[in-house]
Amino acid sequence: MAGSDSWLLNRRLTDKFGDLVNREEKSDIKFAFPGSSKVIYGHKLILSVGSPVFDAMFYGPVKETTDTINIPDIIPEAFLELVRFIYSERVQLTIDNVVEVKYAAKKYLVPQLEHPCDVYMKECLKVDTVCSLMNLCYSFRYDESVNQCLEFISANTTAVLRQDNFKSLHYELLKAVLELDPVTYTTELEMFEAAIQWAECKCLEEELEPSPENIRTTLGDAIYLIHYGALTMEEYASFVSPTRIIPPELSIEIFEILGTKQQSLKQGMIFHFPESVLKARGKAGPVKKRFKSTRAISQREVEMKCQEVSE
Repeated sequence: MAGSDSWLLNRRLTDKFGDLVNREEKSDIKFAFPGSSKVIYGHKLILSVGSPVFDAMFYGPVKETTDTINIPDIIPEAFLELVRFIYSERVQLTIDNVVEVKYAAKKYLVPQLEHPCDVYMKECLKVDTVCSLMNLCYSFRYDESVNQCLEFISANTTAVLRQDNFKSLHYELLKAVLELDPVTYTTELEMFEAAIQWAECKCLEEELEPSPENIRTTLGDAIYLIHYGALTMEEYASFVSPTRIIPPELSIEIFEILGTKQQSLKQGMIFHFPESVLKARGKAGPVKKRFKSTRAISQREVEMKCQEVSE
């Protein structure tokens, strides 16, 4: 046997198939990615065994006749991990590719790959990575994973608010964080300051001056999610009011109510902050789940998936 074929000897089958990952030799299909010069080589038979979508694509009644398939919606690094898993049941996950690998697993109906992705995402729930991960999960509408991220943030709110990548959160995720009931002690002043820093960052990204008016516009309804009733008169007067972010009519109302609250507390009375100013805790409820659990896939669904991939 030629020396170049020595990799075939005395090895497990999965190891041998693993060596064929993205190997041009003996390949009969390749995948291209619009906007990227990268190409991934594959073998139709192996891919079809691992994915009913690939099987329909290569051997079904509407099979592809070209030797190059364009993949417009998955980054090459994530698609390569899908191929690697089909060939060898191994996967190399990172914080940057895990969400797209899970997306690829769903699209090509490889549910066995979704589990290691879910496990890895839970391992990535750390103070310095949770915001980046939550952004990605939100982009791909993985609501269950978004909820897991929010639960982690609720337990580590102060530390997460101090991370630079907090400023990169999608707007809807910022609002979700502001609506949390932190498990750890986090003041509403910290929430307010984090929201202002987020808005300042967004203004700079849009090449806008971070003026009070622009910050107020950028925050939109999120500005009303801060529980101003939990602040003291001194905190509001010293740190919130000087920013001129709060609309004047609301700021006057807050001053009046905080004054009444302070007087009531001095007299030992129970003070109830008005609903118009209080943040509606838990108003949004859990993020609605859009994905169902894995189940048996019908032939019709496989054909529809194949058609989606081909379009």
